[in-house]
Amino acid sequence: MNSKLLIDHKPELVEELLMLHRKKKYELIEEKVKKELESFPEDSWLLNLLGTSQAQRGMLTASLESFDKAISFAEKKASILNNLAISKIKLLTFEEAVKDLEKAIEIDPTYSQAYFNLANAYRKLSNIKLALLNYDLAIKHKPNYAQAYLYKSLTLKNIGSFDASKEFCLKALKYNPDYGIAHRHLSSLKEYKDKMDPHLNKMLDSYQKKELNNHNRIQLCFGLAKAFEQIGDYSQSFSFLQEGNQIQRSRIKYSSAGRERYFSALKKVSDDVFFKEEEKIIENQLGDKVIFVTGMPRSGTTLIEQILASHTEVQGAGELRFFRDSLNETFPEKNGKKFPSNVSKENKILTKEVGKKYLKYLSRIALKTNIRLVDKMPYNFMYLGFIHYSLPKAKIILTERNAMDNCYSIFKQKFGIGNDYAYSLEDIGHYYNLYKELIRYWEKCMGDKIFKVNYENLVSNQEETTRDLLEFCDLEWQDSCLSFYKNDREVNTASSVQVRKPIYKDSVNLWKNYEEELRPLIEIIMG
Repeated sequence: MNSKLLIDHKPELVEELLMLHRKKKYELIEEKVKKELESFPEDSWLLNLLGTSQAQRGMLTASLESFDKAISFAEKKASILNNLAISKIKLLTFEEAVKDLEKAIEIDPTYSQAYFNLANAYRKLSNIKLALLNYDLAIKHKPNYAQAYLYKSLTLKNIGSFDASKEFCLKALKYNPDYGIAHRHLSSLKEYKDKMDPHLNKMLDSYQKKELNNHNRIQLCFGLAKAFEQIGDYSQSFSFLQEGNQIQRSRIKYSSAGRERYFSALKKVSDDVFFKEEEKIIENQLGDKVIFVTGMPRSGTTLIEQILASHTEVQGAGELRFFRDSLNETFPEKNGKKFPSNVSKENKILTKEVGKKYLKYLSRIALKTNIRLVDKMPYNFMYLGFIHYSLPKAKIILTERNAMDNCYSIFKQKFGIGNDYAYSLEDIGHYYNLYKELIRYWEKCMGDKIFKVNYENLVSNQEETTRDLLEFCDLEWQDSCLSFYKNDREVNTASSVQVRKPIYKDSVNLWKNYEEELRPLIEIIMG
């Protein structure tokens, strides 16, 4: 047993480090911990704290090394294994995370957080049965575990079990009455008829508490905006929406100029390396089982995926980061240059490797070997030219929607992570214009390789649009694609409730209820 531990020699420093952790001063923690590790190199507590701080700063690979060292010296390993697994979940190595969490549970069969994270890992692996089972085990060992109730509720929502989802969301709120994300989640499942609705008033009660932190306040603002919109009080709805967006925008760094430089670099590299040359496609036949559904968020990508996934020869895979990851792995940062600026005529041949890496990723989640997979990551619209070259046999579908409806729908959505442009009308407008400009470029270069589906056309003429869609994908007609809302597959996006309903037109021209409030957006995208 190692007696040279920080707590035995510097207990006051341990308290200081814990205080810094509560204040989320992770960079300072890392600096202090590394200094102390020179004197206490086998202190598992220090190594675990280092790994946790690195993970919080997004240094996930470095955190794995710290956690592994901590485990090698620790007597009590369960909590470190749990932390290790969390980093692996974030790195998308879900199978490895499952193994670590099972070891943690073997050490401590009552470890509720390990059951919770195991449920999250199984959910990522699309094993809903085991995910729900482990949420239940987390709750069994910690009956007031509000987060476990909420995540079980979210999982039930995503498979269309709305009544059960409401039940578990209410249990989360029982143990944490001001739980903002639970209130917002419940608001997405409810229909509000008037201002006397009990849940609307519970949200208002929580919102009015001065001690409420900004994280919960933001979530409540979006939930209240939804409720007031549904009862027709558009002024009140937009007031909450604006407040929630303003607070969220103040917490993030985003630059429209930076985004413009990135999109310009994508076009420049594509022009210089691919589309100006005589040979248009590097010889390969990859991608014949892949369907990409791309477009702006909230443009109908989830609906198109759900329609396709209702076909017996298609599996909906959700929003995958695989293509971007494949690009980054094939073209790693070198000499200060990173993608796309590090793609050149000299390494152009590597685009075939991008396709191979992507298909290897995809093989991990394919339920059957001879089936089409739909990747509906909206932001793949940035890489259409690269998809064209690395997976020339893939089908590319672009969903488009009325610009104002699309942009307003983004503004009223509280996203989980990313989408940093989404919390300012001006940022959304500039982003949308950059998107349109890039799409015009891809269309000029790729022609009918891109199949457009217009959301308004789909809701007004469902069968004809669906037939055109299936024909483009070389799929035979199946009536099940019209009754897509009966498909009980997991839908892990903001549209998970909407795609459980038949086609409806309620969201068409919804933005007109806020025409005056949306004036800054109108001026940017409509001139």
